[in-house]
Amino acid sequence: MQLGILAGYMLWMDDETCDAYDMLNLHPALPTGPKGTWQEVIWQLIGEDAEDQGVMMHICTKEHDRGDALTYCRFPIRGGDYDALWAQMYEKLKTKDLEQIRAEEGEDEPLFRRIREDGAKRELPLIVETIRLFADGKVCIRDKRLWRDGKKLDGPYDLSKEVDGAI
Repeated sequence: MQLGILAGYMLWMDDETCDAYDMLNLHPALPTGPKGTWQEVIWQLIGEDAEDQGVMMHICTKEHDRGDALTYCRFPIRGGDYDALWAQMYEKLKTKDLEQIRAEEGEDEPLFRRIREDGAKRELPLIVETIRLFADGKVCIRDKRLWRDGKKLDGPYDLSKEVDGAI
């Protein structure tokens, strides 16, 4: 089996290549989460007052960032150290809107930075665990869909436990 992995590629793959090969793309969000670059995703999560964040691997298709999610991991962005960071954000939002905060602080904003750090440290373990599923013959891709034991899966694999164990 041949399987291509795109991680940090940040360019569009042409339609012919997407059709010809099974390729997986790393995306910095949960399967039901925002689309876009990791920066856009994190700002959207902050703007939505999100509870959770994640990282997923999805099948590359001609419809960019729209292929079926295959695997993902989830982590909370509430509780523990996050509560103080959210409190700081709420204080800022009393005098500025989110776009002003984004323009002034960008990736240095503490809540933004923490969400990125927690997501980034899960990316490589998710890639490794996803490849392991394929290498061990537990899953395969047919017609741009994920299959296990001869059955098309209805949703992606949650590898949160495996990823958390690796970090």
